Amino acid sequence: MKHSWIFVIMAVLVWTGCDKSTDPVDQAALDEDVATAVAGAVGEDGGGAADQVNDAASLASTGGIPASAMLMNAAYGAEGGAAIDTVYDAATGWWTATLTRTRLAPGVGYAAYVYRVYQYQFLNAGGTAQRRYVVSGDTARTINFKILRGIGYHRTPRRVHRLDSLGGNWVVTNAHLSTVTITGSAGTYYRRGIDTLTTSAATRTHDNTLRITSLSVTRTRGLSPTVSGTISGTYEATITFLRGDVYRERSVSREFTVTYTGDETRVGVGGRNFRFDRQFGISRPG
Repeated sequence: MKHSWIFVIMAVLVWTGCDKSTDPVDQAALDEDVATAVAGAVGEDGGGAADQVNDAASLASTGGIPASAMLMNAAYGAEGGAAIDTVYDAATGWWTATLTRTRLAPGVGYAAYVYRVYQYQFLNAGGTAQRRYVVSGDTARTINFKILRGIGYHRTPRRVHRLDSLGGNWVVTNAHLSTVTITGSAGTYYRRGIDTLTTSAATRTHDNTLRITSLSVTRTRGLSPTVSGTISGTYEATITFLRGDVYRERSVSREFTVTYTGDETRVGVGGRNFRFDRQFGISRPG
């Protein structure tokens, strides 16, 4: 009888130990899912934060925000369309821009729909609002940039994302130079949506909120920009498994850091680093 009780106690201890959320296999799989979601949320073609960085930086030119969908590499057979409408408020010096973009690469399973409402304001060297980037030879030094609203959809072979809400408030400085700086602090960017992540082992949804707590990125102007800097923030999600089961957690809260260095982009989650494609928002361990 004594031996039976010892067996029961040992079985309970083993079961309890395996059920801990700190199981390294669980943590590795969950960190990779978070990295995949974060990479998509900051990637360019899916309408992530890097797409908004591009739009903010494009204001530091006489052309302004491009009504263009064609960010994808033409080799992938990208298709798409775009439209933009702008209205100026002379009393406040703020522009409001409403834009839509669609991006399709049917042969490789990529698709995106982007809807955004922005506001922006050009400030000259004296800090006074002016109507355009260049007015009577005076080039704007600072551009205030707000993301008022955003919804969208993004599909890759592994991740399907539905964006339900988006907001942001950034500042572009050195707008008159060849390299501009885009900055934001805590509370200046958030996005909420649902990711459906699919691997051979399982399909799961992350009902998530991503907040950027620090953004400091430099970007050269032009069609082939060089980007450097960091984006840091928090990712929170409620998780539902639709098929399979690769980790026990059903909720997650993680800090992340995205680092741009030359041609390399990495996202750090849970002490691990993942390389990802800045354009397509696809994470890879590394």
